[in-house]
Amino acid sequence: MITALLAVSIVLGVGGMVSANEPVVWGTFTQQDCEPKGRGGCRSIGVWVSDDSTIRKENIYLDGWPPDPDGSVRAGYRPHGFNNDDENNIVHVAATAHGWIWAPWILTAYLAGVIVHYAIKWRPPARTRTQE
Repeated sequence: MITALLAVSIVLGVGGMVSANEPVVWGTFTQQDCEPKGRGGCRSIGVWVSDDSTIRKENIYLDGWPPDPDGSVRAGYRPHGFNNDDENNIVHVAATAHGWIWAPWILTAYLAGVIVHYAIKWRPPARTRTQE
């Protein structure tokens, strides 16, 4: 199971690196609703409009911190590339706008550490030679 997650995180990391030069379009997200989460809080849903008003996305999710008291926040949208925002129907606040590049590598390093830890922990004990 962990090996499968490691493989997926590597694929996401390589995919993110391959499409790292894809442009991020900046605009304003305005919250229209808040979808309840399982453990409390909510997930912002709203409208995102690019700064030049050429792209408008409705019923799109916000990745990151909740909007300002007026219900709006600056957010980025990456319409093309591997695992893009158009396919995922999401926009990102500035702090998480490039998370698709670094997050899979953090997960990869963590999972590799877990695998090494358990490989060392579960290795058979060293056999000692007995003299006859």
